[in-house]
Amino acid sequence: MQKPLRSKTDWHKCCEVSAGLHNRMSKLVETIAVPNTLKQGAAGIEQLYEIVAKTPRAVWYILDMKAVKFVEPCGVIALLTVIRFLSEMTRNRVLIQNLDEQVYLYLHRMNLFHVAAAWLKPLETLSEEWSRNAHTVNLLELTEVTGYDDMTAVIERARGIFAPWLSSNDLPNLLRVISELCQNIYQHSGDTHGCVLIQKYQSEAQNRISICLSVGDLGCGIRASLIGRFKGLGDEPLDFVRAAMDGSFTSRRHGRGGLGLRTVRDITTAYGGCVTVRSETAGVTDWGKSGINSSGQLTYIAGTQVNVKMRVSNYC
Repeated sequence: MQKPLRSKTDWHKCCEVSAGLHNRMSKLVETIAVPNTLKQGAAGIEQLYEIVAKTPRAVWYILDMKAVKFVEPCGVIALLTVIRFLSEMTRNRVLIQNLDEQVYLYLHRMNLFHVAAAWLKPLETLSEEWSRNAHTVNLLELTEVTGYDDMTAVIERARGIFAPWLSSNDLPNLLRVISELCQNIYQHSGDTHGCVLIQKYQSEAQNRISICLSVGDLGCGIRASLIGRFKGLGDEPLDFVRAAMDGSFTSRRHGRGGLGLRTVRDITTAYGGCVTVRSETAGVTDWGKSGINSSGQLTYIAGTQVNVKMRVSNYC
């Protein structure tokens, strides 16, 4: 069995080799039926990744969205991940078709078509488009994080969205989670197209807001980020994900800054939420007191994808 790739360089080499084989071995077009699971968190996303992994090689890929009726923020990150993977492998833009009108409007509002313009081409365009407001009070659309300035802009946007809803104690905790995850993208992943997406849902009956925060990159992954500095963890991606989340191996102990995933976990679970960290073939979901679910045998996906869900009382 071929071992998972360990670096972004290996990842792009794989894409180059695969692209070279397409002209000789592949069908011209393959259609991938995207399942209606992009609203079901980590388990639903894994179904999409498994389908993509089993799809025969082709020169062009079409994502058929006919079955998709609803998409969560983590589903947007998953779609972008698949689109980038297929496009970089074939060196062709991925085609997308049969978008439900509401799904199309949501993805447009979330800025997917702009961010993914180099890798994605819709086969049809609906006449109605969502007019995005850069100062919307409900969400931070899909945003690339390439450096400190991008991270600062994301934090300020988030502050504007959540300051009217969160107490002076809760808001800094949320901004800390956002900061840690954004820093990982531009400091550790090596990916210049890593993205963050945040959405707020309000429950007036319970006087609470729910926060969905998703980040994703196709960089080197947690294992490659830590393996050179910490010995004794073996070679399995799951060992590195677990260590990063529980803080047993963090480079802050050595004064060099860490991945901050333990901080993300601690804050998220303190609010009764959950955090899912996925890297290469490993995935860990931590619900705090409700338990932890982990797997080291997931479909290989390069880089790191993190999904955070929190529920916070509205004190304002």
